[in-house]
Amino acid sequence: MSVSSRRPLLVELPMHVAPPTAEAVAASAHRSPLLATLTRLRRHLGPNGLALGPGGRLTFPDSASLAEMLGLPVVIDPCAPPDEAEPVSPDPVPRLTLALAVAVESGAVDEVDGRLVPAVPWEDETEVVRAAVALDTLLELGPMWTSLPRGEPFLDLRDTTLDSTLVNWLATLLPEGRVQRVDHFVNWGIDVCREQLAIDSFPRRGEFDLWVDNGTCYLIDTLAWAGAIDWIGSELRECELEPGTKWFGGGSIRLTALGRHVLPDHLADAGIKLRPPDTEGEPSAAGLLGDILVTQGADACRALVARWRPELADADRARLIVEVLLDATESPLRTVGFMALEHIGPEVAAPYVRQLLDSPSAETAAQFLVNHDLASAEQMQPFLGFGPLIDALATLVGQPDRLRRWFVHALEQCEAPELLLEVIALYPTPEATMLLTAAARHVTDPRFANLIGAAEQCHRTVMAERDPAL
Repeated sequence: MSVSSRRPLLVELPMHVAPPTAEAVAASAHRSPLLATLTRLRRHLGPNGLALGPGGRLTFPDSASLAEMLGLPVVIDPCAPPDEAEPVSPDPVPRLTLALAVAVESGAVDEVDGRLVPAVPWEDETEVVRAAVALDTLLELGPMWTSLPRGEPFLDLRDTTLDSTLVNWLATLLPEGRVQRVDHFVNWGIDVCREQLAIDSFPRRGEFDLWVDNGTCYLIDTLAWAGAIDWIGSELRECELEPGTKWFGGGSIRLTALGRHVLPDHLADAGIKLRPPDTEGEPSAAGLLGDILVTQGADACRALVARWRPELADADRARLIVEVLLDATESPLRTVGFMALEHIGPEVAAPYVRQLLDSPSAETAAQFLVNHDLASAEQMQPFLGFGPLIDALATLVGQPDRLRRWFVHALEQCEAPELLLEVIALYPTPEATMLLTAAARHVTDPRFANLIGAAEQCHRTVMAERDPAL
């Protein structure tokens, strides 16, 4: 058997991704902070280079010149009293370590006999090539593992896990204009790190989440410095659990044109491939649902569905969408699939929706039929469950205020909130994991906080003990 025949199948992104224009990539490359850092580093080395000091480090006359070369922000600490506020800046050592590694591996700098010397061929390349090679190199190196110190088991696991996940995060931002909250990726990071450990190894509640939050935000800050993303609305935060520990967090991110230009080359190694172009005149149902995923607003969604395959009868359009939903294991795809069926017409879709009662979409299909009076609750009772509620609440994990409000509202409507939380804990789905992870972090209502924490721990046990074949 050949090596290629053993390669796992690649998961196809559901949404269409158009490449950025050459002009947009050129403008984005010109703004790359990493490329600017490499330019300043080469200038600092001078034509003859500089000798490396102890531990393979460069020496600098003062911290201000180092921070300037690395492009580190300097802000007034908003957490300090006004009369004591002083400028603060991130620790320069990790970024210097990463900048030097990228410089050498990308060919911007040569290491010769213990000296770093600017590489002559670097200047022969275009600005786009230099910025793309630098970003490509940073992604290959693994920014967390390369820049941060090693030796603490939990942090080593965190850094390896986040490095191996970052391409999957960025792939969700590939469609032009797609924006996602940083809290969404923090929750994602906590989920994947917990999957590696199954238990919380820290004695204090919240400490596990704290250090994954810290690492995720450090990674996002590094990707912004690398020119891969724009970070909008970040703020300096201080953690109550670790007084004095501050980092930049919050806000939202989007891929830059440079990021959208470089990232596709890394998708295959992350188990992902781009969706091929639709056949002209016959766009697929999977393509329609993928496009709805990145569409903002009900009116835009309705217009997409109305334009899709208008030459077909509505029954055939509904049938094609249901064929996609038969194997839809991911909540977002199920959600937009039923939105499309809603716009096509519940009555005409009903015969095909019934086929989904023996599929991963069974609970959502049953709820769809009941909501539109196409079946009674008694008839659908064997299929009705809390899956649609979990899916709906899981869409709010990146919006802490809304999640807090609606999750508390759902619990308040129950005679026994602990039973609802137990049911959610027993759902072996990624959406349940995301929901309980986020709720344990953000829902502080004293009536429910301990119950949610217990449900999250129960869910971790369920996920750790589940049969992987199911």
